Amino acid sequence: MMNNARINQRFLTRASTVKKNARPPRAPTLEDVARTAGLSPMTVSRALNSPQLVRPKTVEKVMQAVRATGYIPNALAGGLASRRSKLIAVVVPQINNNMFVDTIQSLSDELAERGYHILLCVSGYTPQTEAELVATLLSRRPDGVVLTGIHHTAELKKVILNAAIPVVEIWDLTPTPIDMLVGFFRMKKLVRRWQTIC
Repeated sequence: MMNNARINQRFLTRASTVKKNARPPRAPTLEDVARTAGLSPMTVSRALNSPQLVRPKTVEKVMQAVRATGYIPNALAGGLASRRSKLIAVVVPQINNNMFVDTIQSLSDELAERGYHILLCVSGYTPQTEAELVATLLSRRPDGVVLTGIHHTAELKKVILNAAIPVVEIWDLTPTPIDMLVGFFRMKKLVRRWQTIC
């Protein structure tokens, strides 16, 4: 009886150790998709990022492999290849105010119609927080940035100018904007201009 208890204890201890040391399953890669589809990684990448340049049958073969492997394409990597992320960073002071909610909704709707999406952050009316948020957002390589108001830290202005992307300040007016000033009712014009710049 004692021997069985010792054997069981050893087995449980060993099983516990194996479980702790087991590696988590890795996410499917582009190479996995290529292997499943019987194609080269380069062809798979082209089919995912520029399907118009690949035969429809090949694209379908790649998509079947994507579904089979559970692969999730890296949108950021694809954006870097074309130098466009299709993301617009938006920073507002708060979101519990109808004025800002309407602005966000209007901007989001106009951008969505043209294939863009917004990255939204709330600064809480704190200039330093706004500067930190913008620095973080810029790491996502947005195609443009929308800031609320015209009062920003020198640090933010320096960082955002170095990014060399379109910047829009809304709601207030100033003779010396960072880049552009746009009123709430001119969102459509803003989006159209972005399409010509980005």
